[in-house]
Amino acid sequence: MELFIITTEQCHACMGLKNSGGLTKIQQAVRALGSKPHHCESKTMAQGTYSSQGVEGGNYRNMDKIINRLYRRWFPTFVAIPTDAFNAIENGTLTDIDEIVSLSNVFNGKYNTESGVYDIVNRAAQFSDTIIISWFKEMLINGKKYTPQQQQPQQPKILEPQFPRLSQSPSVYPPVVEIGTQSAKLISMCPNQFDFYLRPAGK
Repeated sequence: MELFIITTEQCHACMGLKNSGGLTKIQQAVRALGSKPHHCESKTMAQGTYSSQGVEGGNYRNMDKIINRLYRRWFPTFVAIPTDAFNAIENGTLTDIDEIVSLSNVFNGKYNTESGVYDIVNRAAQFSDTIIISWFKEMLINGKKYTPQQQQPQQPKILEPQFPRLSQSPSVYPPVVEIGTQSAKLISMCPNQFDFYLRPAGK
């Protein structure tokens, strides 16, 4: 399991998480559990500014796009995703957004299928590194697994004999439905509005 910790330099809660040592404790605990933490930080809250170049665990091939597309909604954001799914995203074999969402576990987040973005739910007034570590341990036990979809073998085409048409009545075809795509609209939210307040572990 991989843990992505997404922060920004403009977020007071993110600064508190780092200055208090909470971020370091989370990263150490995740490594001790045999998983890999990824700290992803951008300078601003603006859409599409995050890049993994030069950050810890960075230089991603495709994960940057997924982070900017799905997870840059509030700060800090914690995302647990199976390692196999992360590797599949990186090598380009997992690109379906719906499938990525189904495999993602976002702390206090729920995917809104209508808007195509994550909404924050059950927002706690405060959190600690202990709460995040406990949540991640639960994800290790109950997290969803990634199973690569196998391509179905193509069925051989059966050629049917052609007979002359006996009627000149027009053929009736089912209606054609055009399926459009709607790009998700990321909303940058003021960190003061969604700040979490740190408290010492155990209190």
